[in-house]
Amino acid sequence: IAKIYLDTLSATEQFSLQQEAAEKLQRRVEIVHQRASSRLDTQADKLSAQAALAEKNADLNAARRLSALNRMQLALALGQQAQAQIEITAVAENFPSTPAIEETLAATLETQPALRAQMASWNVAKATLESQRAERLPKVVFDVSRMEAGDFYTQGTNRFVSAGVKLSMPLIDFGVNAKVRARNFEAGESEQKMLQMRSTLIENAYQAYYAYQNAVDMFEAGKAALAKAELQEQESTAKYNKKLSNLATLLQDEAAAVAVRVNQVKLRYQAWSAWADYIKSLGRPYSSALVMAAQ
Repeated sequence: IAKIYLDTLSATEQFSLQQEAAEKLQRRVEIVHQRASSRLDTQADKLSAQAALAEKNADLNAARRLSALNRMQLALALGQQAQAQIEITAVAENFPSTPAIEETLAATLETQPALRAQMASWNVAKATLESQRAERLPKVVFDVSRMEAGDFYTQGTNRFVSAGVKLSMPLIDFGVNAKVRARNFEAGESEQKMLQMRSTLIENAYQAYYAYQNAVDMFEAGKAALAKAELQEQESTAKYNKKLSNLATLLQDEAAAVAVRVNQVKLRYQAWSAWADYIKSLGRPYSSALVMAAQ
């Protein structure tokens, strides 16, 4: 549910960016039409603006459909009707910091529900094995008795005390031996499963930890690309207004800036999704605020 929620947030922000870009391009097309009527822009400029708007509307429709699909998936995941309106809140841009993976694993590995369940199965198997082995051991019984007696012809009381040890040796029971071997095998198999599960959990935690770090690095690197694209867009707008550049170049730079903004949204939520995977690999619940310090 957390990952679907993040996908829904990502799709919603992408749709908002595409809608903003389409509205801006629509206004530019109207201006170009007016300028073309006054012969300040050419017919080619007019056609270029219309083509750019048609392409942007296609992107907008795709973003709208993606947003609607994710909202439907979120509603269904929450057990509601597909058309239910789910309130969503954007997450912070600052990602949670993580301590060294070795420290985190040392504190959380043994609390993994799956690993704890397997350890319990191993303990049960060991206890069952010891119970079967006990049937092959001799049984020792220590018995003590005390008796007092008297009669009419003597004075006083006679006391009799006896003690004894009874040792019973079981005969060779092939059935019991077979059960012991079977329980021994089961205990060994359960231990191997526990060790294998532990290794798998450690490996998954490392993979999720590094994937999260990679995703954050990609988002941070994308900031430089975004700054460059937005600067290029501003410069193209200034040059076009001063008639130092043509409309086609401006439209191209504007489209490139929108694409980078949309990609940065994707990278942001990919990092949050990687964080969700990391939290899951540690066996921890994902908080409703979508922020959870790894301590």
